[in-house]
Amino acid sequence: MLRNTKDWNVFFLILFFCLGVTSPGYARNLIPIGLSRDADGEVTSYIDRDGFRKVGRFVWFWNEWVKHDYRGKIIRHSRAYFSADCSNNSFRTREVITLIEAGQTVNTHENYGDSKPVQLAPPGSVIEETIQHACRNF
Repeated sequence: MLRNTKDWNVFFLILFFCLGVTSPGYARNLIPIGLSRDADGEVTSYIDRDGFRKVGRFVWFWNEWVKHDYRGKIIRHSRAYFSADCSNNSFRTREVITLIEAGQTVNTHENYGDSKPVQLAPPGSVIEETIQHACRNF
């Protein structure tokens, strides 16, 4: 039984720690969407299922890319936040977080807001697959 202030302080400290460790910001529910290859390696694209929001014909979502060279080493790992119009496959990059660049750990964060132009997803591209998946499933 928690009878005094010290007991309550310890209780709330433990509760705060446990909730902080298990919050959605730490645990992502990633769904693999596509794989593309180029001369340097393979890029796997994922959608963060917990990071979706849909209003009318528009969706907002986090997309994650992991690029491996052909020996399996990660050479790029990025997360980007997009908004997309489901009616015409157009999208806008809202935010980019780069964790690994050129095989080295970095931590860059760029918040673009509305400053990036609206683009059409190229037919057959991974971004088009991602937008269509988001529009169909969320």
